[in-house]
Formats: sequence, C-alpha cells, structure tokens
Amino acid sequence: MRLLTLLLFFVFSGYSFGQSRPNILYIYVDDMGWGSIGPNAQFERKAESKAHLVTPNLDRLAAEGVNFSRSYGCTVCSPARSSQQTGFHQGHTYADHNNPDNAMKAIRTEDVTIGDVLSEAGYVTGYWGKWGYGGSKSQPDPEILNVQTLPTSHGYEHVLAELHHVRAHTFFQPTLWKAPAAPGALGGLELVPNSMERYKNSRFYSNAPALQNHKNYPDTAYCDDAYAFAALDFVRIQSQNYNATGQPFFGLLALQIPHSPFSEVTQLPEWEVAYEKLPFWNSLSDQSKQWASMISRIDGHIGNILTALEDPNGDGDTSDSVVDNTLVIFQSDNGGPAGKSYLEFDSNGGLRESKGKIQEGGIRVPALINWPGRLAPGRVEEAIHVTDWLPTLASMIGHKTDPANPIDGVDLWPLFTGQRAPVAWDTRTLYSLGVQAKSASLHHGPWKLIVNNAPNGKHQLFNLQQDPTEKNDVA
Repeated sequence: MRLLTLLLFFVFSGYSFGQSRPNILYIYVDDMGWGSIGPNAQFERKAESKAHLVTPNLDRLAAEGVNFSRSYGCTVCSPARSSQQTGFHQGHTYADHNNPDNAMKAIRTEDVTIGDVLSEAGYVTGYWGKWGYGGSKSQPDPEILNVQTLPTSHGYEHVLAELHHVRAHTFFQPTLWKAPAAPGALGGLELVPNSMERYKNSRFYSNAPALQNHKNYPDTAYCDDAYAFAALDFVRIQSQNYNATGQPFFGLLALQIPHSPFSEVTQLPEWEVAYEKLPFWNSLSDQSKQWASMISRIDGHIGNILTALEDPNGDGDTSDSVVDNTLVIFQSDNGGPAGKSYLEFDSNGGLRESKGKIQEGGIRVPALINWPGRLAPGRVEEAIHVTDWLPTLASMIGHKTDPANPIDGVDLWPLFTGQRAPVAWDTRTLYSLGVQAKSASLHHGPWKLIVNNAPNGKHQLFNLQQDPTEKNDVA
C-alpha cells in the first residue's frame, strides 16, 4: 500500500517557453461522453442529418486544437477529480470511489495538487464548480467538515464551488462556497447565495446563453451559470493583470453539466432555444432534449470565456488579447450516462457501455487542447490519462517532480511536440478501477485486460486497435 505521506517537491528550474509562462484555462465537464464532441461523432451525425449537438464553440476549439482519440478518466466523479488534482490513478489516490462520507475519503494534506503547484509558481489561481470534498451534503445548512481537503487548502485562491458531490446533484442548490471569504472564515470559505443578481442588466455580461435578464429566470441561479460567470470575471480581470504585470493565471472551471438531473434545465427560460427549429428535435425523448440543451448552454458560456481571452476589457479592440499566451484544456471526468441520449445522440461514440462501467464507454473521455502558435492542430492517437495534467503543467512552467517519489501521471509535452521520449507511448500501462472495486482494467499498448472480481466473474481481453468497441473477447 502506498505511503500516506506524499513526498513530492517541485523545483523551479527556469521557464520552458521563454520569458513568460502561459496562462492556463482548464474546462472540466461532468459525464460528457467521448462521442459528444464534434470530431468524435457529432460531425458525422450532422452530415447524415441525424440528431446532433449544437456546440459551435467546442467545434471551433476542436478544429483549431489537438483532439485526443484515447483520453481516459475514471468510472465516476470523485476519483476522477482526485486523480486529476493529485496525479495518482484510482489504485493509488485516496478518494478512490464515490464515498458518501466524502469529507473524510478525500484529498489529504500531504497530496500535492495542480492548484498547489501553480500557486507556488506564482500563478493567480481560480476554481469554480464541483470540487466534491470537505463539506456536508445538507442543502439548507451545509458545513465544512474537513479543512485539509478544501480547494483553499490546495492552492486555489478564487473559488465558487460545491464541496459535496451529492449536494451537486441539483443545479439549484441555494448556496455555494466562495473564496476569498470574510476574515476568520473556516477554511477560507464562506457560504453565499446562489444568485445571478449582480450580472443582470449590465452591458458587460451577455444575456446569452444564461438569459439572466429574462423575467422568468429563477431567483436561485442554475449553478453552472453562476460558476461560468465567476470564471468569466476571473479571466477578464486576470488577463488584464497579465498584460500589466506578466503574472500568469490558472483557472479550472469544473462544471456539473451534463450530469443528471436533466429535467431541471426545463425551469430556465427558453431552455430549448438552440434546437427548437431543428427538424429532428420534436422526435427526441425528453431526456435527450434536456441533456442536449444543457450541453449547448455550457457551450455558450465557454464561448463567452474564450471571447474574454481575445478582448479582456471588452472594448472591441483585441490588441490586448491573451489568446496566444493561453493554453486551453477541455475534458470530461468520465463517460456519458446510459439513457436515451446515449442512443439518440450516440453520446459515447459507439463505445461499449456507459458511465460507471470499466468498458471504454465508461472511461474514455473527450479531451481537447489549444495553444495557438505552440501546438499544431491535429489528432493524437496515443493513450493519455487524467493523471497526466499535473506533471504536464508542472513541466510546462519549469517545475520538476521528485523522481524518488513518483506519481502515476506522465509529462505529455513531448507527445504534443511530436517527440517520443521519455515515455514509450505505445507500451504505456493505464489502470482503472470499477465501481466498488468489482472490476478493474489495464491498458497496455493496443491491449485492454478487464479483471472481474465478482463471484464467477470472467476476465476479458480486447485488442482496441482492431476492436475499439470491445466486441471480441480474445482472453
């Protein structure tokens, strides 16, 4: 068993990319299947006049950036976030499954996170959305139960978040946790009303896609609207700060969309607006309509945030753009859920099974990155994992991990730039753990082994290069 104390240290060894380090914007969605982005399934569906997602901003990001054919997350939410932050896969990260007492089964003091690394390197840091650790699940009166696991205890300075994954199973929770907080606030966080009031009737905030100025917008905000507007404010302010001082920023927008419950989106004004005139719309199930509308809603928010990178002060003059100095990452935590959207939109791109399962549909996730002038657009076929972002971002800003105390993730930068070293990408082994540890999988080159620990369970072996949908067990 891995030691509880993680003795990682990071040594600043000079910038990797000249005098200025890049700003980093990481957009992390919840339960969006591999086939839910344009190049993985939706472009083909549109060409065939089938039901398809309307996501112009993600489509643009995919066209201008790098798309990963084999990007892997975890089977469910909590371990995905822990693995992302700490660089440990599910077999090593402490929050290895969706524990109801996730204030205890969470990120530890000694775990070094992405936020810790970037903050220590002098970045201004922000986190908005589903954190998932440290608080109680009470809707009316949540409490902080574990300070060591909070985002503010791991390098994040500007926060608007939910601290329990069960409480995040509604889009209308009445309060959210915020930092900076009032002096003396436990863990540096305080509860604030979940409201869009401050963003209404202002020329600085587009009315689309949130429609926060609409007379029927709820008093309690749709939480992802609140998260996205907080991220938008941060990007605008910190982009201008970057231009003035050279201090870079790192922001992680960890959206709840498109996790269930899907029907709550129908409480918002004009929730079908992106689709209602499309010929396939009326033939879809309610669940598919709601799911698709959620994704198009957040695509609109992503567009507003990307626009803020192009024109931070919103004056129409893009001479202050920070686009060329900003790395943008888009990724999902796990595969898409079962249900009508799985069938009617091919949300997992034909992969076998769905969220919670160890098959490809449960753990292969969409992933895009874009950095104009630094990364050539294209497709990467090698397997990458959510644990890779910690060492990759550390490497990009000139920090190195202690080789005597390794994490599971690897530095992806050589792969982005067309180099093979230091990882033999075609023989890399990836590990995933199924729900309640009843199954696990190992990826090694083209091979995938599924170990079934259930009574009378059968192990399976697939060649994903020849059989990406796992139809032919060759064990």
